[in-house]
Amino acid sequence: AWFMGSMIYLVFAPIGLASAYYIIPKIIGRPVHSAQLGYYGFWGLAVFGGWTGIQKFMGGPLPAWMPAVSGAAVIFMLIPVLIVTINQLMTLRGNQSAFNSSPALRFTIAGISFFVIYCIFSALSSFLAVGKFTQLSLTSIGTQMLAVFGFFSMTMFGAIYLIIPRLTGSEWPSLKKINSHFIISIYAMGTLLILNYFGGVWQSSAYAKFDAPLENAISAGKPYAIGASVAWVFILFSTFGFLLNLISILLRSGRREIVSKFVGHQESSG
Repeated sequence: AWFMGSMIYLVFAPIGLASAYYIIPKIIGRPVHSAQLGYYGFWGLAVFGGWTGIQKFMGGPLPAWMPAVSGAAVIFMLIPVLIVTINQLMTLRGNQSAFNSSPALRFTIAGISFFVIYCIFSALSSFLAVGKFTQLSLTSIGTQMLAVFGFFSMTMFGAIYLIIPRLTGSEWPSLKKINSHFIISIYAMGTLLILNYFGGVWQSSAYAKFDAPLENAISAGKPYAIGASVAWVFILFSTFGFLLNLISILLRSGRREIVSKFVGHQESSG
């Protein structure tokens, strides 16, 4: 748990946010709103990120201070997350139309939104009253997937959608595949979040019935796990479309120019 928490906050988060700090100003054509806020956000991640993860063992075989300190660090992580969010929103202010014209920006904004949701969920789960329903259930899995796929993968998709046309000098062959990739990913991730969250709470309630067999708790989470598996099938389908689009542009099947619908503003290919 400590390793996964550190991976999310010290590896995935810096890479994903660095991508966002590059993509958003590049697409809308103006600098980041505040470099100083960017510094504060970076050091907030660096200071608090390494302390996270152990809060999942509250009530477990560890000294009580370790989950307590880890839980406090997760709550304090809301500060740099708030700083980053405000900085990005202020940078984007007055350029909301670019959201509709640039796939890279759509994926990036969606990734940041999922990261904010992840941090809020993690902070809430750090309280014992909530954590007892989330720490050893489907909710924990769903929360981690929110960070890994919802945040990191979405921001990386945004970076790929921006950078690859610049490297190849070609447009993406299929705008329809890009839109399908985005829409399916958003709805599937939202479905995963809902199913894992409510399924985990229901499953934990079954775990709490000490006089009932363990099989009852497993059965309680089974319908939600099946639903989550179906959502992953849709994600796999959308990712397959993305790979086809990527292979096509790498084989130079797109038109030899980059236009506003792919980049966000007019730019020559030379």
